[in-house]
Parts: sequence; C-alpha cells; structure tokens
Amino acid sequence: MAQQKYCLGILSFALLLTLLLVPAATAAGSGVLNVTSASDIAQGTSHNVSIYVANDYNPKLGNYQFYLYFDPTVVSVTASDVYMDQMSVANVNPTYIDMGGFNFGGGYANGNLHLADVSFTALKNDGSVSELGMVSLGFNDILGDPVVGPTIVNGTFSTRDEVDPVVNITTPATVSQTFAVTGTVTDVGGMGTASATLTGLTSGATQTVNLPLTQTPSTWTFSTSVTWTTYEAVRIDVTATDAAGNTGSN
Repeated sequence: MAQQKYCLGILSFALLLTLLLVPAATAAGSGVLNVTSASDIAQGTSHNVSIYVANDYNPKLGNYQFYLYFDPTVVSVTASDVYMDQMSVANVNPTYIDMGGFNFGGGYANGNLHLADVSFTALKNDGSVSELGMVSLGFNDILGDPVVGPTIVNGTFSTRDEVDPVVNITTPATVSQTFAVTGTVTDVGGMGTASATLTGLTSGATQTVNLPLTQTPSTWTFSTSVTWTTYEAVRIDVTATDAAGNTGSN
C-alpha cells in the first residue's frame, strides 16, 4: 500500500519522533486517548471513526505520537481517508497508521481534544470485527518534558452480517431408540439459536427439540439426547439462526 506523508512546515516526521523520545522530568496531569467504534457497516461502505485525547496536562501538551492498528482483512484505508488536525502528520502502513503532532506555540488545549478522523471501508459481509487499537509512542508537554502516558481506550469496527450460518449434522446413520442429535454450526458474526425437527419416514410423526449451543474457538457445537419410540427411519433437519437473524439449515 502506498504511503503518504503530510508535511508540517520545516518540522519533519523524523524530527517529531526525535522530540518525542527525549527523556526528561514528567509533567503533571493525565490523559485518555480513545478511538470511537463503528458497527454494522455494510460491505463496501465507509465509516468515520474519531480519535480524541481528553487531558488536563500542566504544562499543556506540546507534542504526541502514537499508532492505530487494524485488521487489513476486515477493513481498508488509504492516506486520503485520514484527516488529521492540530498540526499533525499521518503515515498509512498496511496494518497500522502512524500519527503525530506538535504545538509549541501555546500547547494543545486541555479538555477533550480532537486529533483525527479515519474513514475505514468494510471488506466483508459476515460480521467480522477488526480491533482499532492504539499504542502510545510518546507524549510531551510544551517544554519538551514527557507527560504521563495516556490511558488508552481502543475501539472496534464490525461489518454487517449478511451470511447464513452453516450447519453440519454428525449424528451417525445407525442409532438406538435414544440417541443424540449432534453437529456443528459455523458463523463468523455470532450465533443465536438452533433447533432440530425429527420426522418419521413411515409414521410421519414429528418431534422438535431445541439445541443448546456450545462455542468453540471457530464454531458452535450441539449434542442433545432424544428418544424415538417407533422403529423406523428418521429424518433430522437442523435450523440455526445467527445473532443477526440470518438462518441456515441442513
């Protein structure tokens, strides 16, 4: 992915990094660096998230640097999708965005300071979620002294789930009168409920049972005991509905 650098007069990004890494006494005050979240974003649609630092630093904040990381399989972003204010720079990399800024004239204002907006585009439609995480690389006051690193509040970007869950029944073909309806359900965005309907192919009798789901790292499993009193072939139909209301069956 191409990288783009926004110039800040005669102060280069490399110089800004150098300023941030100079050790000195710690200034008073504290801060909270947070990024807003986005949810239920349709595939191919862009949505802005905003980055703020709430602070009461004294002396005031003079410069800062951090990076914002994301999952490039879930979202995409280019340099033109990043709006920085407060005399700032941004470099977009394949999995993260470097961000930094300086204001030695009078320092940044205390309070909830807006730093940037980033427009991410959803790449998937299955409920996938990308963490929007931040790592502080240095915050200094207007005298160049380091301040206490801000508390970081990360966000998330979740895509709209439009994909049906996939059901796989694993009950053996030959069973006794009391047996377990077993199988798995796969769904990225999260599951809701599942049920099984048993139908006697000779008698036509039916029985419906709820299937409690147990989550494993990548799937949900079910195993529910049933009893069929008539000796005959039985068809099993399992229907699963995910958290977004999409329904799959087998």
